[in-house]
Amino acid sequence: LGAFGGLRLAAAPSFMLGGKPKVSFGVLSDVHIRAYAGAENWRERCAYFRHALEWFRSQGVDGVMITGDLADNGFVEQFQAFADTWFEVFPGDRAPDGRKVEKLFVFGNHDWEGCYGNDHRQDNFMKREFAKYWERFLHEPYEPIYMKKLNGYPFIGQHWDRQGGFARCKFERIVPFMAKHGKSLDPKLPFFYFQHYPVKGTTGDSAGGVAGGLAAALAKFPN
Repeated sequence: LGAFGGLRLAAAPSFMLGGKPKVSFGVLSDVHIRAYAGAENWRERCAYFRHALEWFRSQGVDGVMITGDLADNGFVEQFQAFADTWFEVFPGDRAPDGRKVEKLFVFGNHDWEGCYGNDHRQDNFMKREFAKYWERFLHEPYEPIYMKKLNGYPFIGQHWDRQGGFARCKFERIVPFMAKHGKSLDPKLPFFYFQHYPVKGTTGDSAGGVAGGLAAALAKFPN
């Protein structure tokens, strides 16, 4: 799920209740926010992202998955603009009818490495204190890999982090995570796993994606 432009996904037809999906969620990746929170035109520069979130809101989603590269250069103000835009559309993580809309976000390589572009203000990179900025701007604990549930369906997200460079980031924290939590997953229900770089063999552009221990850990769970 590392390269979708914008989708709304729902569980398969067998997971319907009265003609309505039991769970639905929006999917985005690589939003690459270049706005700087506090700048005069920051809302204008976040317009496309805001419109996507507003459309997901109009579809009544239970959550929104954004699979990395949230801040284009990994700068604090870019991440703040990302978070502020989210909370303008979903204040307190809530839809207009009061329902919880879950944040399903993970960092990508741009968020961590912050080296793509002409502005190299090293002191402003988030990667020096990732958990602090995640908790400050998104108001939830930061975990390198985590599981949340939407209407009973598990979603497991793994951040890009200090596991290695672009080609070497194997995302293998999933191995001990599944060893610890795998038995708690209901085999009769699907669960959803997401990260920034595609798992090899899972998407059209993932021929060169990561495999290794990650693929082996997930292969044990056909659901």
